[in-house]
Amino acid sequence: MIELISKISVHTKKLKKTFLDIKNLNEGVNSTNEFFIKKEDNKIKWVVNRICDHNFGKLIIKKNETDEATCPLHQWKLNFKDLKYKNGISKKKISFKNRGEKLEIFDLEQTLKFNKVNSKYSKNKITQIRYLSHASVLIVDGKTKILTDPWFKGPAFCNGWWLRDEPKFDYENLIKDISYIYISHNHPDHLHIETLSKIDKSIPIITPKFATNSTKILLKRLGFKKIYDLDFNNIFKIKDSDINFTILKSGDFRDDSGIYFEIRNKKILLNVDCNNLNGGILPENIDVLLSSFAGGASGFPLCFDDFSWDEKERILDRNRKAIFNMVVQLINKTKCKIFVPYAGFFSEKATRDKFILNNNKKNNLDNFKKYSKQLYAKVKILDTSKHDTIQLSSKVEFKKLNILKKQIKNDKKYIDSYISLTKKKYLNLSSEYIEKYFKNSDFKANLILYLLPTNDDFKFNNHGYIIDFSKKNIKFKTLKASKIFQLFHNVKKSINRHLFMKVREDSLNMVFANKLPWEDLLIGFQCRIKRKPNIYNNDFWQYFTNNYIDEVNFRYKNPCGSCEVLFQQVY
Repeated sequence: MIELISKISVHTKKLKKTFLDIKNLNEGVNSTNEFFIKKEDNKIKWVVNRICDHNFGKLIIKKNETDEATCPLHQWKLNFKDLKYKNGISKKKISFKNRGEKLEIFDLEQTLKFNKVNSKYSKNKITQIRYLSHASVLIVDGKTKILTDPWFKGPAFCNGWWLRDEPKFDYENLIKDISYIYISHNHPDHLHIETLSKIDKSIPIITPKFATNSTKILLKRLGFKKIYDLDFNNIFKIKDSDINFTILKSGDFRDDSGIYFEIRNKKILLNVDCNNLNGGILPENIDVLLSSFAGGASGFPLCFDDFSWDEKERILDRNRKAIFNMVVQLINKTKCKIFVPYAGFFSEKATRDKFILNNNKKNNLDNFKKYSKQLYAKVKILDTSKHDTIQLSSKVEFKKLNILKKQIKNDKKYIDSYISLTKKKYLNLSSEYIEKYFKNSDFKANLILYLLPTNDDFKFNNHGYIIDFSKKNIKFKTLKASKIFQLFHNVKKSINRHLFMKVREDSLNMVFANKLPWEDLLIGFQCRIKRKPNIYNNDFWQYFTNNYIDEVNFRYKNPCGSCEVLFQQVY
């Protein structure tokens, strides 16, 4: 049973003071290494920091732009007139004082704290954190066992993602006596239907109370009987245990969450996949931090054929560095003693995805070793291939418990069997079915979609479709694939945008038949794309990912069109 205790509290402290000469500041907006400062009539009007509130990127003022600053990571734009981002989120001002000719800036830091919780406990008790696979860990304290985001077999994202390492534990035995399961959000590598279908539906689920109910709806359909959908920023206690926890919201528009535990005097934070978790207000001096770190979880830019190979390599390198820097910020901000890299152990193992496997490079432990001087000096990085378990008591021990032979084969034969079954199940959807799918969508935009079903190697089938969303009534044509390719190739100037997509037929039919989000095709590397003009068609991806879907597949509200994937521009 879970009991509500109280709300979390926020502790604010002054970190440091910065002094600047006012006479050296120009009229208008000034950019220093750390701050934007507005000077008007020789007086300071406001000061803000240059950290983007989305994902810790550094805001920059582009050449010939004076009214706004832009984050190069996800293209969030801060308007200097009202100090709001274009999606409506406000930028918090920093306290300052005019000291004659000097400007004194007070840089503040806010940290999360639990209000005092009365617990009777034994100091000799052990808390165990065991890494299992991808984003799944098992937290054990006494008789209480909490399992997070279980994914133990099968693929995710339209057969594009597979577990990098096969489970080396008896998962069927492990899930028999679980006390609670925490589901952070409803992406299929976290709310994994095939794995959850094997789990006893009487086990209580802990999940966030998203405004959209995006996790609860699907969990109910799967048959789970006891779902604790809990409000953010409240402190909850698991009855008859020393476990207190709160669920924290991702700092952006996505339905995503992390969870923070205080178990006796031990502090454990799971950041999962979150951007700017809890708006950057996090606990300090924690014992264990777990966070995604690898990157590579996007079809951009490898699935987009309008970019040269040199451009793709530069984008991939930038994106990896951005995610690595996010982790560095997290480690330093929380001053954690142990960091566990997780939620990035997937692989593009299907034979047909060899190109992606070879080129979608991800961060690894060597990155942390190479740039260790950037990290909080006392942190230890857990290598889960050597030690998968942390025991926290009067002393800390690292152990390896995942030592059984592979419980599930994840070899070529195993993967090919899944893809073969998908092809049989979703074989040859009729053109009439697909036409009805699009015409019933009621999507309106100045966009023409050129859609070509393909084989595993993205070679055209005999026919494809042109869907014109710019007309009063959606126009749908079935044409020879070669004709569709030629029509797109011949497009010059146009009032409409033109989106050309080659999609593996089995994956495309899976999306049609189940009204899945179209982002699954992109995240799962099941398509190749060209665009005229070469811009991100946010309205299309948003509509066919969150509007025109089965309600259980809802992912997120999107006030910020540029954040769907990392900013699609080459620097």
